[in-house]
Amino acid sequence: MTSEAGDDVVIAAKLATHRRVSASPFGPDDQIGMMNILTDTTRGALLSRVSNGALYDLAVEFFVEMPGYYGANDPHFEICMSHTPPGTRNEGGAQFGGDVAGYSGDIVSFYTHCGTHLDSLNHFGYGDQVWNGFSAADDLGSRHWLKNGPEHLPPVVTRGVLLDVAGALATDVLPDSYGVGPEEIEKTLSTQGVSLEAGDAVLMRTGKMRHWPDQESFASGYRFPGLNLEGARVLAEAGCVIVGTDAMSPEQSPSAISDHPAPVHSYLLSECGVLIVENLWLEDLARDEVYEFGFFGAPIKFRGATGTPIRPFATRLS
Repeated sequence: MTSEAGDDVVIAAKLATHRRVSASPFGPDDQIGMMNILTDTTRGALLSRVSNGALYDLAVEFFVEMPGYYGANDPHFEICMSHTPPGTRNEGGAQFGGDVAGYSGDIVSFYTHCGTHLDSLNHFGYGDQVWNGFSAADDLGSRHWLKNGPEHLPPVVTRGVLLDVAGALATDVLPDSYGVGPEEIEKTLSTQGVSLEAGDAVLMRTGKMRHWPDQESFASGYRFPGLNLEGARVLAEAGCVIVGTDAMSPEQSPSAISDHPAPVHSYLLSECGVLIVENLWLEDLARDEVYEFGFFGAPIKFRGATGTPIRPFATRLS
């Protein structure tokens, strides 16, 4: 989104009350938060700036034994064949069992917060409430949330900004549990010669992907470098629609706030209506010093889910 959006863009973070779920400034039925400020006009303006067909793939693969939150007893990614050409034939499959069709099929199961994925607005809140005041008492079904699921989100077409914090601090990988605050954000923007605009997808590089896909070194006991609450506030009040990271969490972990294990998640999702994307591959953008780009991605429409895979990519802008 370019600066032509003006100073009158609604930014939910500027209307938020600390540690209270926000009523959406976009209306009582809103389920997409800050994504509301992306319009056909902003998308058209962004597309007019795409300079060539070169693409940067920002997603990682999904595969057996990929890093995950296994210490929290979340399931591993699993894939298995449900049909194979010889198996179908040997089991007497009629239509697809012959040598001509060569039929294969498979089944996958996984925790929705693994791989490159998007956190929905129902993922974190305060108490039993999530973004826009939806509550577990009224809006949670037996299988999933009835509100704020990724099925409501449109494909993302907007300006992206890389915050190569590791690069700006002259290190390959930020130390475990390093807190990225306003000072680091300002230094990174200044070093890169870019500024933030309303509508941005802001992607923070900590260097953690240098350790992918080793579970031990990548997950590091869930000691992730990331935003502290003050740093998250800078991005949200600038009007970003997405905060992304190359780690398993966008925030400093363990939390520096003693009474909340994930304050940045609750702040961005339930106070600000800002989506989160995790486990991004940002090494190629950083290598080529592409700090401003077109950001594109479409979350899978898992109805009511708290998270969903997304396949984001970037293009250079003129």
